[in-house]
Amino acid sequence: MITFYFKINLKLTLMVRKIVLSLIAVLVCGLYVSAQNRQVSGTVTDAAGAPVAGATVMVEGQHIGTTTGTNGTFSLAAPANGKLVVSFIGYDTETVAIAGHTHVSVTLKENAQAIDNVVITAFGEIKKKDFTGSIASVSAGEISKTTVASASRMLEGAVTGVQSYSSTGQPGDDASIIIRGIGSINGTQTALIVVDGVPYSSALSTINPLDIESIVVSKDAAANALYGSRAANGVVFVTTKKGTRNQKANIMFEAKWGWNQQGIKEHETMQNPGDYYEYVYGGLYNYLEANNPGASHAALANAANSNLMPVLGNYMAYKIPDGTTLIDPATGKLNSDAKLLYADNYDDYLFTKQFRQEYTLSISGGNDNMDYYVSGSFLEDPSYVIMSGFKRYSGRAAFNAQATKWLKVGTNLSYSRRDIDSPGYSGANTGNVFLWTMWQNPTVPYYARDLDGNIRYNADGTKMYEQGNGTTLSPYGPTQDQFNSFNNFAHPVQSMSRDINNSVRDNLYANFYGEVVFLKDFKFTANFTLDNVYRMDTFYYNNEYGTAATSTNNGLVEKYNNNYFSYNTQQMLNWNKTIKENHNFDVLIGHEFGKTDQRVVDAYKKNIFYPGIPELGNAVSQYSNGSTSSTVVTAIEGYFARVNYNYAGKYFFSGSYRYDGSSRFKYDKWGHFWSVGAAWRIKGESFMDNATWVDELKLRVNYGVAGNQLSASYPYTNLWTIGETNGQIGITQASTGNRNLSWERNYQIDLGIDFRLWNRFYGTVDYYNRRTHDLIWKRPTPSSTGLASRLENVGILANRGFEIDLGVDILKHKDLYWNFAVNASFARNRLIDYPSELGNPALGGDYISGNFLRGKGKSYYNLYLFKFAGVDPETGQETFWKDVVDGEGKVTGREKTFNINEATQYEIGDALPDVTGGFRTSFRWKNFDFMLAAAYQIGGRQWDGNSANVYDPGRAGFAASQDLVGNTWTPEHTNAKFPKLMFNGTWNFVGSNCDYLYRDASYFSLKTINVGYTLPKRWTSKICIESLRVFFAADNLYFTSAHTGFDPRTAYTGQNAFGFPQAKTFTFGITMNL
Repeated sequence: MITFYFKINLKLTLMVRKIVLSLIAVLVCGLYVSAQNRQVSGTVTDAAGAPVAGATVMVEGQHIGTTTGTNGTFSLAAPANGKLVVSFIGYDTETVAIAGHTHVSVTLKENAQAIDNVVITAFGEIKKKDFTGSIASVSAGEISKTTVASASRMLEGAVTGVQSYSSTGQPGDDASIIIRGIGSINGTQTALIVVDGVPYSSALSTINPLDIESIVVSKDAAANALYGSRAANGVVFVTTKKGTRNQKANIMFEAKWGWNQQGIKEHETMQNPGDYYEYVYGGLYNYLEANNPGASHAALANAANSNLMPVLGNYMAYKIPDGTTLIDPATGKLNSDAKLLYADNYDDYLFTKQFRQEYTLSISGGNDNMDYYVSGSFLEDPSYVIMSGFKRYSGRAAFNAQATKWLKVGTNLSYSRRDIDSPGYSGANTGNVFLWTMWQNPTVPYYARDLDGNIRYNADGTKMYEQGNGTTLSPYGPTQDQFNSFNNFAHPVQSMSRDINNSVRDNLYANFYGEVVFLKDFKFTANFTLDNVYRMDTFYYNNEYGTAATSTNNGLVEKYNNNYFSYNTQQMLNWNKTIKENHNFDVLIGHEFGKTDQRVVDAYKKNIFYPGIPELGNAVSQYSNGSTSSTVVTAIEGYFARVNYNYAGKYFFSGSYRYDGSSRFKYDKWGHFWSVGAAWRIKGESFMDNATWVDELKLRVNYGVAGNQLSASYPYTNLWTIGETNGQIGITQASTGNRNLSWERNYQIDLGIDFRLWNRFYGTVDYYNRRTHDLIWKRPTPSSTGLASRLENVGILANRGFEIDLGVDILKHKDLYWNFAVNASFARNRLIDYPSELGNPALGGDYISGNFLRGKGKSYYNLYLFKFAGVDPETGQETFWKDVVDGEGKVTGREKTFNINEATQYEIGDALPDVTGGFRTSFRWKNFDFMLAAAYQIGGRQWDGNSANVYDPGRAGFAASQDLVGNTWTPEHTNAKFPKLMFNGTWNFVGSNCDYLYRDASYFSLKTINVGYTLPKRWTSKICIESLRVFFAADNLYFTSAHTGFDPRTAYTGQNAFGFPQAKTFTFGITMNL
């Protein structure tokens, strides 16, 4: 069925593409017809002979122009005696006479003043060389080489000091962006997203990555302080594409086709039924032996064989000769005459390759007075897991017009619809197929089987799913699901194929602005932005199979509607002036106001009348959860100012201030946030004139404070829960508000150096130290209050580290270019102060919280666990380390104990990684190009929750690790890796409070490979195509960590058990410019 769909869809796609391209070719070719002009082609290169892509080529004095393709070539109609004006950011503009030629070669020289990229920062833009803060960027070229649905997933390994974590591989989900460590405990921990200068409340997956011009990450207070209360955790500036003045219409079309498949393999469990029968038999034998001292081996073996089938629900995957047992009593191994009837691997059925497709069409250009950019795109991104996928329909339009000499106006409009199917693929939900594949043992078939192991069929001819209620036949009696792994005797596919878990999210974004220039050096800008996200979720649980198929519910329908509306206004006055040539001032003052209004309705009903209709009107009874609604309104207002000054392009000073107010606080609503910075461009000094090998050298320092607040909307007031008991309405206090609660304040200093040497080596080195004061902490309250804690501003948390970003242009020639860049971030987290009530004198003032020992000078994620001491060779029991203490309370040594409750907890290290980073290389030879990007992490410890569930011998009937085969203790194997198997026993050493399964969180990920070829201009020009590139890309191609199935990227400080692993994606595509 999938193959048929793929072929039909591909044929339709090709047919539509041919029609569209033919029409476009006819139209575009018509534009070139001119009796006065002739066709002129050419190549634009830099001083090293490398092609310059994206350069603007204009006919002097006319509105005719184009841009160079990826190989630096161009073609346009121009007068034989005319001139071409060629320009590109970072290079001097060149004017070249055509002089009757039909081919023109242009070489651009780097401009010493413009060579640094212009980057977008808070409320404006600035050249990187003039900036006193720490920033890093991802360009449109880098963005275009990936196939991820959300730009948030591009930052892993790409930007120094930035970590991108995704708890799920669900297509379309955003990743969490952490910049320079965790700076808050109960406040916001992730970065602020700013799109085109305005804080963005929607997900980045609403934006087509091909609509993004650049992503700039601001890591310190230099720019972040201007966003005051929201910027303590860094800012990610996303700039979308716009048109270019005096450029003819440029049409870009990109199509991608490929597939998604499982990227991270799960923990390897026993797939051979024989291994599993032997494993359970061994546990039963040892259990019987422990409870029947003196019993003979023959009696124990017979009892173990007799109990084997009942314990496993009578599932029999072998046929054995009459009069024999499945397990040979003499050896404890599978009967040598046993014939395998079935051995189903659930992964083969539940995880499949899924066809993926994406299309983007954009047109941009402009004339003397305006520019425009319009795009539309469609993405179908199904998961490799059944019943899961993501679709996005999006459009964007940006217009900017110079209405008069003093007035400029513009708008940026976008709309997206995200259609997400995502059944419960997380945690211990029996509808979670990852739980199922890690839970179900190999003796239980995927499809029901008869006595000969053949698949059984329903009356309608379809294959019969195994349901755990006798559907599989067995010579030992009816088969029975012993542990409800089938969720009310329903195969997961039976329930999920009938259930609906769908979310449709419409996002409408509109920005309008006006700029007025007056008195020559002054500019006033007003912005108004609307952002509306309307989310409609439908949850339908059928009344035939699964969770809701009970006599109590008879099916369930839930409708969840969330209407989130926000608006933002900004008014800014800017003064930009150069005095006496060397004194350069850029001064900004402004005001910002933002308001959000969120309205939620969540309704449930049960007892479905007609199957398959997911509407509340199709259910007749109220559900126990009832229906709820809420309205939440918040507001924020700020007044800000910024001063940038530089003398002769050598000495730079910046200062910023913001006075912010938030509705989330009662009394202390307003906070002061500021930054100061300075930089010295050493390369600009006269004593560096002879150091021609130094192209750039700059020192910088900045210090400032940004704010942070809770995500909760009303933390200052008491919250109550309303309920009903025996017909009487009552209320219970849920939390205690604090009217004196205020901002967290994040103080940060950054010291950095930027350099470029021999026009080949370049890099940035930064040291930072950030401290969060007035942490919003849950402070313990007296038991008489009936509540455990209340929020207060108390405590200090620190993060400090080094960041290194290095690159080299290995080869720089006209037809051959090779670049390599690597980055690393070394970070440390320390708790400086916390509520005194938490301290335990017996621990020296430290305190235990879960599996962490926290104290002054320690990491907030300092692991405090029992330590596994190995398997006792005499008994086969697990042992743990225990301190030996003398009469004075001093530790004199340590010994082993069998009882974990008598063991001693030890500090085993930090859950946070020591080093994070990535590397990237790009290579070009003539028309071929290649790009590779990777990410890595070194250090840290995380609990492998997936493995814990398959290292539990007491859970007979559940899946078991392949690692257990031949590695458990027996009287003949006393130096075993694992303890003695014991039915109904427990292995405490695999729990989250013991160190054994806390694995090294280091990993390496080959994120992206992209290989492309740009067709020669002489081929494509015949059909009026400016450039045409074909490519192949692979994302998440390779991943390795301490153990199979262990992915530290799913969480910052812990492992998400039974989580949704990321997909591996392969893509073929074309990009054409007309």
